[in-house]
Amino acid sequence: MPEFRAIVNTPPTLTFVEQMVLRRGDRTIEIRWLGRGNTRGDTVVVLPKERIAASGDLVVYPVPFGILSYYDEWRETLSKLDALPVDALFPGHGPLMRDRAYLRQVQALIGALVDRVKAAVATGATLEATKAQVTLEDWKKTFAGDDPVKQRAFDAFFVQPAVERTWRQVKGEPDS
Repeated sequence: MPEFRAIVNTPPTLTFVEQMVLRRGDRTIEIRWLGRGNTRGDTVVVLPKERIAASGDLVVYPVPFGILSYYDEWRETLSKLDALPVDALFPGHGPLMRDRAYLRQVQALIGALVDRVKAAVATGATLEATKAQVTLEDWKKTFAGDDPVKQRAFDAFFVQPAVERTWRQVKGEPDS
């Protein structure tokens, strides 16, 4: 596409490690890195006075993204997100959330994934055996209901990439 040839990579002129605070008039804007999750660079934007947070793809509705993620750490990162003193959460995709139910559901799913893969690896299961064993079918209904499109999305965007990458992470393989 001609548009791609016109793209010029521009390195950042301002970076941060864990938190950066910006002020715009009387508004405080906090940009936070809570830890690795969906990616190693997930950031959360918090408006403390308004009690609002935007999570980026740490939380995606109705089906979480789980491609090239850091699953064992993601649970803790979601705990830190859950602990923020906010009343509204804007996920990376999906509607505004006024409670923590879905965030905690995603956290429980990731916990189940990691625990099951670790258990499979502990028994010496190969990657193929682990994929056959850790299907997360019990979670598919929770996230996708009876909707075949959401079910395919759950398998394609979470289960398939997540089981393999978690297996590789548990085995200590370097990130690719």
